Amino acid sequence: MKVSKAMKQIARIKGQLSIIDNRMHDCISTISPNDFKEDFNNLQSIRTKLINDLNNLKVLVMQTNIKHDMFKTILELGELKSQLELYKSFTIKSGIFTSGYSETQTEYKSQISEADRNKIIDELQNKINDLTDKLDEFNASTNLVM
Repeated sequence: MKVSKAMKQIARIKGQLSIIDNRMHDCISTISPNDFKEDFNNLQSIRTKLINDLNNLKVLVMQTNIKHDMFKTILELGELKSQLELYKSFTIKSGIFTSGYSETQTEYKSQISEADRNKIIDELQNKINDLTDKLDEFNASTNLVM
């Protein structure tokens, strides 16, 4: 099985777990003398099997990534995404702004221009795109370590 197929299977299992979790919430209690909608213990067994399947797939994917030296790429990608979000969150204020009911004017200065911030954002996004392409190619062409 290719890594990309395993990743799709992981996503499917997570979706199934969400459905099972909702069903467990819905059936845990009922008004007496009504019957329960479903058997909670049966759902719990299904959930345990899904968790085991999920963990087994995740381990195989991780082992494959480590064997092929892709784990570093995955970690780097995560850090670049965090850094991108940080730079996107910066509000650059520079110049004179009027605020409040009293129309007070306040002059701001910034240590980085909006153009410089946007350049950094573009560079980070390009690095993220390159690593994502590399990872996607790896996932599509590499078999899981068994």
